[in-house]
Amino acid sequence: MVAEVEYSDIIKIASMIRNTDAIATDRVVSELLVHLKDKEESLALKIVLDDEIVGIWFSKEFDKHVSLSFFYLDESVRKKPKGVEFFNHCYGLVNKSKPMYLV
Repeated sequence: MVAEVEYSDIIKIASMIRNTDAIATDRVVSELLVHLKDKEESLALKIVLDDEIVGIWFSKEFDKHVSLSFFYLDESVRKKPKGVEFFNHCYGLVNKSKPMYLV
C-alpha cells in the first residue's frame, strides 16, 4: 500500500536510511521534515507491507527542476515487482516538464 508519509513516520524512516552508503548528510531528520512542511512543492510517500514501511520517496519541485532527495527500498522489495511498482507510481506523480536531479 502506498501512502503519504506522516510526521510519526520520520524517526522510523531516518533509522532505515541513516546508515546507508548513499546518505550524504548528517541531518537526515531535518531534511526529511523539510519535505513534509512544504506539501505543495514536495512529495513524501511510503510503501507499507505487513504494517512495515519498506520503501520511501521524498522529492521536491523547484523553479527549474525536481530533486529526488531520498528514495529507499528495503531488501525485501528490491529487484521485485512491488519495488518497481512503487517507483513507477511515485515517478508518475512528478512534474515531467522539469528535469529530475538525484541528490
